Formats: sequence, structure tokens, C-alpha cells
Amino acid sequence: MSRLYAALVFGLLISLGCNGTGDVQDTDTQEVDTHEVDNQDGDLQDFDQPDTDVQAPDNQDDDLQAADNQDTDTDDLDVPDADAEGPDGEDADIQEPPPTVLKVMTFNIRTLFGDSDENEWFNRIELIEQMLTEENPMIIGTQESWPIQLEHMLERLPQYDWVGETRNGTEIEETNAIMFKRHLFELVESKTWSLSDTPEEQLVKISEEQFIPRIITWAKLRYVGNDRVYMFVNTHWDYVAKDRIQERSAEITLKIIADVADGLPVILTGDFNIAAGSEAWKILVGELPNDKGVEFPLIDTWVEVGKEDVGTYHAFTGNTEGARIDWVLRSENGFLPTIETKVVTTSYDGRYPSDHFPVIAEVPFE
Repeated sequence: MSRLYAALVFGLLISLGCNGTGDVQDTDTQEVDTHEVDNQDGDLQDFDQPDTDVQAPDNQDDDLQAADNQDTDTDDLDVPDADAEGPDGEDADIQEPPPTVLKVMTFNIRTLFGDSDENEWFNRIELIEQMLTEENPMIIGTQESWPIQLEHMLERLPQYDWVGETRNGTEIEETNAIMFKRHLFELVESKTWSLSDTPEEQLVKISEEQFIPRIITWAKLRYVGNDRVYMFVNTHWDYVAKDRIQERSAEITLKIIADVADGLPVILTGDFNIAAGSEAWKILVGELPNDKGVEFPLIDTWVEVGKEDVGTYHAFTGNTEGARIDWVLRSENGFLPTIETKVVTTSYDGRYPSDHFPVIAEVPFE
């Protein structure tokens, strides 16, 4: 077959919109078939392609355009989005008006290492996801959280974001990260400092009695519900330090809050590793003076609603008889009285999300 004759036959087939047998080809297969024609004879590969302006009969261009616009046309149909979240997902939250009550949680998620079998991190992340989906907090002050753990949580709970830095500035250390719902809060500013007399210096201890240097993270977040900025503070005090070191931790915590808050309403969350009612606790709530001379008394939301103490560290046993060492405190300004608090003791087939129980407070915005 000469090249001229092959080109004429090919052009005739294109103009008729046929496959050589008189049958009109399906739009999706025509392009494949013409490529087969191009490649069935080595002599045909060099000829020029037909003019793209030539239209096929029966409004073939219109049909192709309709096929191209198929996705746009289906936007008008009531078709569920494959990526849509369920009732507890981000999209469902966005459709609701911003809450008038702040639901805040403090949660020591247990570090990345140190456990085996069912309590190992990768065996607990599903439990954490389930618990957080059920409780649906707006703000979570986390302790012992490594960046990789936080990223695992965000993969499963994309409605959240987080701020915070590790103790030493690397990715292989723990944070006191603050998680927040992205559609409800806008980050204004955040810092992570050492819990010490020189907070802007890394890895500084209050005392050599401490097991490790401790840190404190604060974040100023704008709430979309009222366009006000709130300061959220999250920390994790030492667990081997003597009471006097914990009292100094309380004084430094208050000093940092007073220096940075600049009149903003404040929420303080943390694993304080000391019982509520201790001298350090009394400094935070203003029942005892502090050596820093700071007057910034906070309100323990648990005490505010009049509940009896519940142990919050249980070492994966579920025991609630210990001390209440995980607290949510608030400033006097910016909020109405706390309406509810809760220690989340939920287990899943006898397994717990962490060795600490999360603690929740529901505090109405002023």
C-alpha cells in the first residue's frame, strides 16, 4: 500500500467517523483505534495528522465537550463526595455554627517509646483516634507528644492542627504541643520555652534535682466564633522533683503567663505531676503568694464545678484512686463559669489510649 493511498483511506475513515465496517466508534475508544491505525504499518508513521479543525459528523465535538465537562455537570447532582467526612469529621463540624462553649482537654498521650505489646504507640493510636472522635474537644493540650506521634494523629484527625516545639529543637524529642481545630481557630503567635528563670534559653533546668529540663508552650489563637484572641498554655512538670521545685515551677508558669498574656483570657493545661491541693497548686490558684510577686490567680475548673478528685494517672490499669495531677485551669477574664468537667476513663476491649486519663473542661466564652 502506498503512503498516498493509505493517507486517503485514513482520511476517509476519519471523515465518516467509522471503524471500517460502517459502525460509529465510541468516543472513548476512537482515540485508541486511531493510534492503532497509526502504528499498524511502519510506513504510516510519517504522514501528517489530520487537521484538528475537521469536525466529525453528528456533533462529535459537542459529544466530546460533554464528556470533558462530565465532572462539572455532576456537581449539580446529589452525589456523595467520596472524601466527605462522617458526622464526627471536619466537614460536619464546619457546617455547624461555632460553639459558644469551649471544650478543652489536657491529655498526656504517653511517649513514643518505652512500651511493648498492646500499649506500644502503634497499637494505641487507633484508640486515641476513637476517643478523640467521641469526645470531640476543640483544644487539646498534649504532653509527652513527639512530632511523629502528632503527625500520626493528624493523619487520622485532619480537622486538627498543632503548634509547639520539642525540648531541644530536634524532631526526636517530646513536645507540649497544643492541638486545635483548624476551622475554629487561627494561629496568631506561639512559642515553646524552657520552664526556668531564663525561659528563652533551651534545655535549662530549675534545679539539678529535676529528671530533665521541662518546657512550656503557649499559643495565641483567634476564635472565629467571636473574633477574640485567647492564650492557651500547656506544660509538663517534673515527676521526680521535690515539692519546692514544683512550687518554683508554679511561680515560673504564672510569671510567663503574666508576661505574655497582655490581658488576654488564658487557659492552662498540663500534667503537673503533683496533687491538686498541694502548695504548688495553691500558688497557681492564688491561695498562696509566690516569690515572683505575680498576681495572676487561675481557677481550677474541676474545683469550680464542685467535683471530688479522681486519679488521672493509672499506668494502663484503669485505676482512679490516685491523685488528680492533670488539670485544666482558666483565667477569671474572658470566660463564664465552667459548666462541666470530666475525666475520660473510657477503655476499648479493656485497653486504654494512654497511661493518663484525659481531662475535659467545658467553659463558656464570655
